[in-house]
Amino acid sequence: MRIIDEFIKHINNGESSFIIDADKTDRKTLFTCATIGKAQFVYSAYSFGSVIDIDKMEICAIVSDNKFYIVDSYDLDLWRNKELPENVIMFDEAVTDFNSKAEFYFSKYYDSLSIDGAYEGRKEQIFQEAREYIFNDKGQPALMMKWISSSGLSQYDIKNILTGIVDFEKLVLTKLENDKKHWMSVKAHRIAVENLMNDPNTVKPFEMEIAKGLRSVDAKTLKVEFEMNGKTAIGKIVPYHLMRILINNDCFFGYNFCTTKEGNAIIDKLGASTWSRDSEDKALTCRNITKITYGKKELYVRK
Repeated sequence: MRIIDEFIKHINNGESSFIIDADKTDRKTLFTCATIGKAQFVYSAYSFGSVIDIDKMEICAIVSDNKFYIVDSYDLDLWRNKELPENVIMFDEAVTDFNSKAEFYFSKYYDSLSIDGAYEGRKEQIFQEAREYIFNDKGQPALMMKWISSSGLSQYDIKNILTGIVDFEKLVLTKLENDKKHWMSVKAHRIAVENLMNDPNTVKPFEMEIAKGLRSVDAKTLKVEFEMNGKTAIGKIVPYHLMRILINNDCFFGYNFCTTKEGNAIIDKLGASTWSRDSEDKALTCRNITKITYGKKELYVRK
């Protein structure tokens, strides 16, 4: 019989302390239970001699509502026998599951929040995020910080819930209320991004055409042709760097090209400014792009 199966049998028989001998080894594992609320916390330790030598035990499982939550799989030999019996759940998976269930309360709470007076973030950051969602064709922004990554239930919380001492729903709502200002700001920020995404002035038609061209290929480098001050120049740029410049509505510097030497030569030839605060007519920007090619394929041609 597997150790996990024998373990369950002892617990179901109501034994509060028992020893299990591992098959084909001299290992003896001592288990002892402590009742906390409606749950049993089961502690274990093993010895290859006498269990009398054991002086320290660690929690290995929690039994609650006829379910066995495995905290430490080693003493139960589950690191080798990974097939779990019915009603046996790995504790880490239970933490994830409880947090998934908490999403229901989180969604209702989040939807009910007013954003009046909430901090929505820097306008420049919001503008860039909106452009990133549009250019990368991501659709509407997902919730930027999930419940579990901020207010989420910890292992300690789940242990308390399993004892019945702490109510699941009340704990979730308390955590949400404690983080109310945070979630108001998250919501305000998200709505601000969505509003800019729906604003036709956020992205210009030529910018959208460039983004579509970049998304259409999986390339290491692209050839980009510029026109400025009556002169033309062609350079190689990594697509990711070009997309970042587009999203940030930024200008080109020498280091944005595949080699800084090539980039500096292009900027010098076109007579472009290298001062980022200069006006658009002096700095080299995506407005100056006349063509983008990948091999023989034209990804963008300025109209």
